Amino acid sequence: MEKILVISETKDSEIKKPTLELLSYAKSLGIDTSAVLIGDGVNGQADLLAGYGAKTVYVADDPSLGLYSTSVYTKIVQDAASQSAASQIWFTA
Repeated sequence: MEKILVISETKDSEIKKPTLELLSYAKSLGIDTSAVLIGDGVNGQADLLAGYGAKTVYVADDPSLGLYSTSVYTKIVQDAASQSAASQIWFTA
């Protein structure tokens, strides 16, 4: 069974519209979809992702995640991909 992990894009702790569009598209295809949400003060946005089709939302919310770090973000996404058993990872451009 195909599974997708969507990497959520945020700005000022808010989900950006393209992330919601990806989730909606995956939902319309009937694909099992999860999302990973990374940042500072983003925990309250998990329900929004679920409302757009994410069956599971992996949240990493910590003040240290307010500024992007390639190595830290990569590790979080790798862990979420492993836990979700995703066959594809989608992200916005």
